[in-house]
Amino acid sequence: MSVERLSAVAQPFSPFNWKPIAVEGDLYHEARLNLAGHPPLVPRLPGLGPLRAIAGSYRPPAELRWRTRPRDGDRPELHGLVAERWADPRFEPFRRFAVYPSLSRVDGGGTGACIWFTDLRYDLPALPDTFRYGFCRDACDLPWRLHRLRYFWQRSGQPVPT
Repeated sequence: MSVERLSAVAQPFSPFNWKPIAVEGDLYHEARLNLAGHPPLVPRLPGLGPLRAIAGSYRPPAELRWRTRPRDGDRPELHGLVAERWADPRFEPFRRFAVYPSLSRVDGGGTGACIWFTDLRYDLPALPDTFRYGFCRDACDLPWRLHRLRYFWQRSGQPVPT
C-alpha cells in the first residue's frame, strides 16, 4: 500500500476495538483490530447473536485482515453518475460531514434508481452500511431527490426535506 493517510476510529464493545482506515488514492483499506486480543465481551445470551458477530470481528494485531473498498464503487461504468450525484449542491452537508465517504450501493429496478453513500466511520460488520444518504428518482426523466435509508434497514428510503 502507498498510504496517503492513516487513522484509527474507536469501535464498540471494548476500548481495545479500533478500525484502522488507510487512504490510498480512491481506495480505502480498513480492518477491525482488537489491541488486547481478548475474546468478544458480549455474553452468550439468546438474541445477542448479531452483537456477538460484530464484537467477534475484531482481531488481534497478528491476525489483522485488511479489506479494500473503492470510494466510488467497483463498477467503473457508474463512476460518472456517482460523481454527478456526489457533486450535487444539495449534498453539501453530507460532504462536509463525511470523513471517509464511500459509495454504499446503487439500486436500480425498472426505471427508478437510487445511489447511496456512507461514511466508513460508522459501518459495522454483520450489519448493512449504517449511515446512508443519497439520491433517488422514480424514472430516468424525473429529477433526483435527496433521500436517507433508515438505520439497519436495507430498503426503507425516506425523502429528506431540502
